[in-house]
Amino acid sequence: MECIVTLEADVLAAFPAEVQIPAQLVADAVTASAADAPKILVVLDDDPTGTQSVADLAVLTRWDVEDFTWAFTHIRANQTKPAVYVLTNTRSLDPAEAAARNEEIVRNALAAAAAGDVKLGFVSRSDSTLRGHYPLEPDVIAATVAAETGEPTDGVVIVPAFPDAGRVTIGGIHYMRGTAGSLTPVAETEFAKDASFGFANSEMAKYVEEKSQGRFPASDVIVLDLNIIRAGA
Repeated sequence: MECIVTLEADVLAAFPAEVQIPAQLVADAVTASAADAPKILVVLDDDPTGTQSVADLAVLTRWDVEDFTWAFTHIRANQTKPAVYVLTNTRSLDPAEAAARNEEIVRNALAAAAAGDVKLGFVSRSDSTLRGHYPLEPDVIAATVAAETGEPTDGVVIVPAFPDAGRVTIGGIHYMRGTAGSLTPVAETEFAKDASFGFANSEMAKYVEEKSQGRFPASDVIVLDLNIIRAGA
């Protein structure tokens, strides 16, 4: 049996060279953007391990209105980073329970924000090997925001990446890093065989079509690959 090894260096060779951008330039751009339309991001994290990748953020394990009021007040009073993590643990729930919990959290966050004149944005964080209640959770968040505020969601940006753990997306394909600079498409790993959240596609556009059962065709998915990002578009 022939075993074909894909090397990360070979995959990256098809794209423009990495552009070195000073960290301070990025920080200044983010600050300027926030000044124009300041928002606090509410991150709904479906698994307790998610906080390992963040620092200096408020983290909630409860989500009553009072809990969000505390978090928003803390952020403003201490001028900390404008985001709060909510540990929802919904990956362990069935779809109906996960949907109900997402709706409750978004409603309570919006209620606290309205009382404190705070503008919010929402992030749905899930597994970097593509397991989780997708597209259910983003759908529920968008529907709840629309129901409570009248604001529609124009689109959902999917960012499948956790480089420190070896999960990267190149050319619209999600990979796991292996030994000696190798890459394995995530659909070829044991994670794709998950009993609850299994999938067959590593190409993100096809993954979206698969998990949405055709509601979002692959042809409608816009892939912002390294050709676009490194060209500065």
